[in-house]
Amino acid sequence: MIIFERDGKYAKAEDALFLLLESAPKNLDAIDIGIGFYERTSVLSDEALSAGDMPRPEVEAGLADLRARRAKFAARSQAPLP
Repeated sequence: MIIFERDGKYAKAEDALFLLLESAPKNLDAIDIGIGFYERTSVLSDEALSAGDMPRPEVEAGLADLRARRAKFAARSQAPLP
């Protein structure tokens, strides 16, 4: 994932991220890696994103999704045990 991102291949980096998240859907570290990826790509120009086959709405949706997943984990970890 890191190599794809470094080379500006953002869609391929996202594909690698999806593989990571699918293999460890409840892994908070994997979610944080994804949030970091989307935060880094969110500050790029539309031209840079387009060159990497990554439309801005996809970046925004991915970031929102992973932030929501992280919030669910935080809420579950603070819930009282039965």
